[in-house]
Amino acid sequence: MKAKKTGLEWMSMYAEVMSPLMQFANKYARFSKIAAYYGTDIKLTTSDYQVIEKIYINEGRRMNMSTLAEELGITQSAFSKVVQRLKKNGIVEKYHTPGNRKDIILCVTAYGKKTYENYSAYVEKHVFEQIYQLIGTIPKEYIETYNKILSIIGDWPLNEESADAESQKLVPIE
Repeated sequence: MKAKKTGLEWMSMYAEVMSPLMQFANKYARFSKIAAYYGTDIKLTTSDYQVIEKIYINEGRRMNMSTLAEELGITQSAFSKVVQRLKKNGIVEKYHTPGNRKDIILCVTAYGKKTYENYSAYVEKHVFEQIYQLIGTIPKEYIETYNKILSIIGDWPLNEESADAESQKLVPIE
């Protein structure tokens, strides 16, 4: 019979992988909220640029704000705050269709597109070129496994919250 692991023993077997991953998650959580120029004329956060990118890529699909937020994995409230800031800075515009005033459709302005392109060129040169070179050395099946690991880590707290919310739901007694 296998002995039950206690304390931190469960993680020690995989610390070589898990420690850098957790360190990255903590650093990213910290720096994703720091506004900087990133090769542009406006201070925005990397989270802001993720929102711009999601809107820009999906403009032709006319996705509403709640769908865009869901695809980014952020709350509708957080997404709305970013959109409000981006609109104030002339990065995005809000629209609705004549038949549906409820769903807000977002488009990136010409200024927003230029800003995003400058940001993309900057981060590609300063960060992603090195990452792409390393990714190019990884066999495809390892990348698939890595993506599954990230998906499990990313979904875990959400799954726990959903399970907790369901267990707190009141059911009438007949």
